[in-house]
Amino acid sequence: MHNPEVNKAEHDKMFNDTAYMQGYFKNIDENLEAVKDIVGKHEVDIKVLKNRPV
Repeated sequence: MHNPEVNKAEHDKMFNDTAYMQGYFKNIDENLEAVKDIVGKHEVDIKVLKNRPV
């Protein structure tokens, strides 16, 4: 009876760890998208500034 309890506890831990990692990676993806947006805006601003006459 002890073995099934250990297996269930290990399974539950793996499930919780997987859910945590999924949330963590989703957060990283969202942050990367925000950074990409900012970099894109900066690239546009740089092109505008480069084309301005001095």
